[in-house]
Amino acid sequence: VGDGLSGVGGDISLSAGRAMAGGGEPHSGGSISLTTGISQGSTSGKITLSTTDSGALGVSGSISLTSGTSVYGPSGSVTVSTGAESTVGDSVGGSGSLTLTTGSAADGATGSVTLSAGDGVNPASGGLANGGSL
Repeated sequence: VGDGLSGVGGDISLSAGRAMAGGGEPHSGGSISLTTGISQGSTSGKITLSTTDSGALGVSGSISLTSGTSVYGPSGSVTVSTGAESTVGDSVGGSGSLTLTTGSAADGATGSVTLSAGDGVNPASGGLANGGSL
């Protein structure tokens, strides 16, 4: 993708195919999968998802991981997890860590880490039902 000499640089958009309704059968849209390569003798590849630093007069970009809204049934899940360690008896065991960190601030408050679960609604009464848990 090319650089922008003035204005904005080029964009990359990945879209999977959509399934057209019909025939009374359920259909699913296409998927997008990013997978690194395996190493037969050492470490597999890594995926880095990041935005770059801002220019002198802007803010850095954001990253959003969201699932879509569901018309019927539960909406999609967002899962962040580390892999398991599978070799018993080695000296370097243990699974990976999961870290949530906000950036430091040179001038002003730092960001927050917020974990929240949604509210449930009872469709029969319109009142609240059990929400999610943390």
